[in-house]
Amino acid sequence: MQSALISGASILSTHKSPSVGSGTTSIQVRFSDNDGGTWSSPTQVNDDATATSKFLPRIASNRLSGNIAVCWHDARNSATNTTMQEFCTIATPTGSSPTFMANAEISNGTSDGNGSNLRWPARRTSNSGIFSGLAYHQGLAHPAWADDSNSTGDNPDGTSRYDAYTDRVTGGAAAHEGDPHLTTVNAVHLRFPGRGGICRLARL
Repeated sequence: MQSALISGASILSTHKSPSVGSGTTSIQVRFSDNDGGTWSSPTQVNDDATATSKFLPRIASNRLSGNIAVCWHDARNSATNTTMQEFCTIATPTGSSPTFMANAEISNGTSDGNGSNLRWPARRTSNSGIFSGLAYHQGLAHPAWADDSNSTGDNPDGTSRYDAYTDRVTGGAAAHEGDPHLTTVNAVHLRFPGRGGICRLARL
């Protein structure tokens, strides 16, 4: 379960199971605009109809646009419900509840539970949740997840242990991400380049 703040509202992401012990789970969000006094009905985030697991959701908001991004581990492509990819989606703040874009598979490879193997006998098992995270800024979402697919070919442990993977996610023009600029108190217009840092553009 994770939460994000946006324009005075709290948004909560969870995964839901129809029964205890079920391997079929879904990702949902709820929101509250009265400091958690009441919560909206759940909105389902994953758009598939498979009886598989979706878990470890992460949620973040873009303060420029008010959009929210949700990323999670998803086993929809696993016939045995034992492998997963990272999926993400973005929603714009229109209407009474978030409307999510089509889910997108972000990871290039498929991961399983083998990455939890112990590196040293005295060390605790490394599970897939320890690398999970999500940041969302300047129109780009940056999920992080545990991956043992070695899809990039540079995991020092190959496919035997997890490595931290990330990628960039954007909703494109449909996301209406807002103006990626900053205007200072003395009217200097600043731009944030894609690789970080600040470039001064002009006075307004």
